[in-house]
Amino acid sequence: MDFFSVYFRKFGDIQCLDCKNNQDVRTLRLMRQADLVVIAVHQSHREFCDLFLSSGIRFSNCVWLIVDYIPEPGFDLARISLEFRIPDSRLLCVPYQPAGEKLLQKRNRSRSRAFTEFSFGLSNQDYRRELTRSAQMMLKALGF
Repeated sequence: MDFFSVYFRKFGDIQCLDCKNNQDVRTLRLMRQADLVVIAVHQSHREFCDLFLSSGIRFSNCVWLIVDYIPEPGFDLARISLEFRIPDSRLLCVPYQPAGEKLLQKRNRSRSRAFTEFSFGLSNQDYRRELTRSAQMMLKALGF
């Protein structure tokens, strides 16, 4: 969520809770009460099956964020959306970026600079575009 926090600043009090993999009564109640629940998952068919088949996590306030996403013919965003019946507007991704961790560390050291002003270089245009799209979809899910 650190990547997206700049987009939410102007919309008031935003609190981010990392619930880990907890699915206890308290956590599920917090998730139902939240304005937005972002569930980060890896691009793994098994992980998606586990989430959808063995848990009750299906809230109207959820968006699904695939981290380290790599478009692949067998399990891309379109297939995930169709197979698990997740609307396109609720399925987001952070593309795989080998330097992603370095970018985050560099941004953390330079908090005064907004994420939108941070230079990723010309070779990372798609990465930046997808992060911006994901942030906009989260704001849309919040009703902005």
